Amino acid sequence: PGDHILVEEYSFTAALDSIVSLGLKVHPMPMDEHGVDPGKLSALLSTLASQGIHPKAMYTIPVGQNPCGSRLPESRYHEIYALARAHNLFIIEDDAYFYLQHSCKGLEGLGPSYLSVDQDGRVLRLDSFSKVLAPGFRIGWVTGSQRLVQAYDSLTYCSSQSGSSLSIMLLGKLLDDTWGGDPHDPFGTGFALHVEQVQQLLGQRFRALV
Repeated sequence: PGDHILVEEYSFTAALDSIVSLGLKVHPMPMDEHGVDPGKLSALLSTLASQGIHPKAMYTIPVGQNPCGSRLPESRYHEIYALARAHNLFIIEDDAYFYLQHSCKGLEGLGPSYLSVDQDGRVLRLDSFSKVLAPGFRIGWVTGSQRLVQAYDSLTYCSSQSGSSLSIMLLGKLLDDTWGGDPHDPFGTGFALHVEQVQQLLGQRFRALV
């Protein structure tokens, strides 16, 4: 409680509720039609520092931003990550919609992530099977440095503990037995084909809307 965190000025309501419930002080990051604006973020961080305020982390949804729907351009990942390094910020990258980019083909061309440019273990990336497999399939995975994943694991043990054991077993069978469990490609080619089918369906719906 009392720590400061940066959040996009428009963000996921449930995440905001969780942040506020923890007693954290929220500072909105300026956005434009492409997501977080690096120039304005830099100015915000400088202003906060002049007031003796040093946020510990930033929470961001770079792809399919909720609720704005923006996709962060590749150059901004590097610019914003550089700001995070300069101001010693951890980045919580909530990328539940990463695989739903209907302009891509399967796992090809999905673009960068903060994790892909991370140089010193300050990014914790959150991915979800819920959006790719089924809306009620409340299972995801986290990726990051060992210290961040261990801290996350300790927090989940004290809160949600883990997902449904039955759902986890079914997911494991799907990924390993049905889609193939190549140790160099743990999701198997079946996952890539499934993602491509979902992207095509979303693309059709997008074109119908516009």
